[in-house]
Amino acid sequence: LAGLGHGVLLCLPADGGPELAGTLLDAARSALASGSGTRFVVVQGRRGASGVARTLHLEVPGTRTTVVTLDDPEPATAEGVRDAVGLVTAEVAATTEFTQVHHDADGNRSVPVLSPTPLDDPGQDPPLGPDDVVLVTGGGKGITAECALSLATEYGSALALLGRAAEEEDAELADNLER
Repeated sequence: LAGLGHGVLLCLPADGGPELAGTLLDAARSALASGSGTRFVVVQGRRGASGVARTLHLEVPGTRTTVVTLDDPEPATAEGVRDAVGLVTAEVAATTEFTQVHHDADGNRSVPVLSPTPLDDPGQDPPLGPDDVVLVTGGGKGITAECALSLATEYGSALALLGRAAEEEDAELADNLER
């Protein structure tokens, strides 16, 4: 990665969607297998990879993780490619732990910030609905599973669970997955 150490670089196509989940997970597994000090870099045109990237970073301390969202991740000109590579390289070089950024077509850089959404405001539309998917990490058992199931029940949202346990070896997990 441009002299910045070893790691995994995943460039997702601009029109990427759910069909690329396996590719993203394979890249994360490769970074995981590379050991401590590895860099994991995702360049994307649409948001979607940051949850997996952040989870990898949290699960494997020392994995320097960079997620760069570009309005045009597939530039048509050589100059556009050089500019995109320069942006990504600069973000990777500046990452000491975890970085998630968006560069728009006008050259503006922004960093997404999480903010709480009140769930009980009667004058507001529900925050989730049947077309939403809630990514739950490490949430197959215990309080996290109960919270996730409650969200799915109340709002009709689908759940996507990521974890290390195998349902064949864990009766509680198997029961929760069935629910």
